Amino acid sequence: MGRSGAVGEIYETPDTPEVAGFIGRRNLLEGRVDSAEGGTVQVALGKTGQRLKVAGTGTTGAPATVGLRSERVTLTDRADAPQDGTVNVLRARIEQCSYTGARFEYELSVGDLRVHAESPVRHTDGEINLLIRPDDCLLYPETV
Repeated sequence: MGRSGAVGEIYETPDTPEVAGFIGRRNLLEGRVDSAEGGTVQVALGKTGQRLKVAGTGTTGAPATVGLRSERVTLTDRADAPQDGTVNVLRARIEQCSYTGARFEYELSVGDLRVHAESPVRHTDGEINLLIRPDDCLLYPETV
């Protein structure tokens, strides 16, 4: 039982992007720290023009990678997206959808970035919102 706790910790909070990819599927989104204040960092994602709030600390202008498990991404229609700022809303395009028997697996594009997500619901091709809680993201600041 002691080892299952360690595996759970590695899965939920891996120390590096390499470890994150070793256990389970994790999205690794490249970007730059746009702002940092009060334990929250806003990361400008690639060339998407979109930003993602993440719990953590960072230096404005520094490169960063955001780690996010595919099961923590919620897909929803534009009309269902919350507007209160407590949840990140990214606009994405569905590139591929596969049915696995228990869920649908999605390959999505957010500008120049690729995102993998899972959902019990089949969404049609086209544009969709990704809802992402800041606490479900891990920030990996780039180190020199």
